[in-house]
Amino acid sequence: MTLEEFISKTYKPKPTPPLAVAECGTEFAPVISDEEIICNAKGPVGKALRAMIADSKARQKEKVSRKISFEAAAPQEFHTEQTFVETLFKYIDQKGMTDVECYQKAYIDRRLFSKMRSDYNYKPTKKTALAFAIALELDIHETNDLLRRAGYTLSPSLLFDVVVEYFIREGIYDIYKIDDALAERDLPLFAA
Repeated sequence: MTLEEFISKTYKPKPTPPLAVAECGTEFAPVISDEEIICNAKGPVGKALRAMIADSKARQKEKVSRKISFEAAAPQEFHTEQTFVETLFKYIDQKGMTDVECYQKAYIDRRLFSKMRSDYNYKPTKKTALAFAIALELDIHETNDLLRRAGYTLSPSLLFDVVVEYFIREGIYDIYKIDDALAERDLPLFAA
């Protein structure tokens, strides 16, 4: 299957949402949210509505602060799943690569790699995670596993993701070939 066939089969761009407008006579004006109406309400009704909103927001903040304090107090032994960085180093070892070979092949700066090595909770950009997947020549399942641990996934609604997924599925890990295909479509490059 060619890249063009794969794109036409897989790529599903997000539809652009229509602009929210309300008709006012012969002109169109943006729709105003309920909260904006309440905040602009005058007199005792407006005052009461604003007090209700303030009270609701205060209760929401209290819930969030309780949740944060619980999470901070939770023991670390409950952490069972590997982080992105732990998984990355597992794949580097499995593929028999050195750290230097890996970050150079991924076109990742040495300082960034060193930062990742010292912070196991480091969250990379999606592009960085994909660069490591390509450098390590991970298959599509391993790539998805690595991305998931960084909080990402390959999306059929993003042309960049579809192009990269094609090359991974085809087993083509030449970053320059991938960059050529991305450049043809005016998408961000890995080796730029």
